[in-house]
Amino acid sequence: MAEYLVLVRHGETLPNVLVEKQADGLFYEVSGSDETVTLTDLGVQQIVKVGKWLARLFTKDNPLGRIIVSGYRRTRQSGEHLAQELPYPVLLAEDRRFDKRSYGDFWNITYRGVQELHPEEYARFLAEGPLDYAPPGGENYPQLFARVSDGLSDISKLPGNKLIVCHLVVFLAIQRELEGHADDHVHASYEASALPNAHTRVYKRESPEQPWQPVDVVACD
Repeated sequence: MAEYLVLVRHGETLPNVLVEKQADGLFYEVSGSDETVTLTDLGVQQIVKVGKWLARLFTKDNPLGRIIVSGYRRTRQSGEHLAQELPYPVLLAEDRRFDKRSYGDFWNITYRGVQELHPEEYARFLAEGPLDYAPPGGENYPQLFARVSDGLSDISKLPGNKLIVCHLVVFLAIQRELEGHADDHVHASYEASALPNAHTRVYKRESPEQPWQPVDVVACD
């Protein structure tokens, strides 16, 4: 029997809004920690809409068996709202291999902030390039790709239909893995915020031995 893998980017958060408005400053005006950021009211509405769409796509006869979230509150909140819209119980599981890319000490600082406040790190960023540079206490793209690939491999071994609530960069990393996108494409798409909040992508395979293939379905953006 065919199996499905669904990717859903989490709903809108305040940092998603501020990234565009405050990119010229030194810091983003977000209190607390990155892991505790929650959805905006619009973000909840976006995810509820996707949940209703998924309930029509995955009925009781072909249900979603599990929803995987990262360790960040916004993905768990999104997963909970998705689960509430389904007409059957679904397992909600956390897997930190699908966490967003860690920026370490620089999680709340803009490019301009790094350039002006940490010129030595900005020089290293320019020398190593955006793919290979890892901020202090953070990780680079190859490290992100490796853990996401590992997580996807394990998730793909599980029976039944599954859904991963993704951060933007994780969504792009999974697309890279399944659709052969170049590393530079992932970076450019992330910087351009190419996929909107609550963006959804569906993959299908006829057997566990076959690769996941993208499925053309009516978009729910």
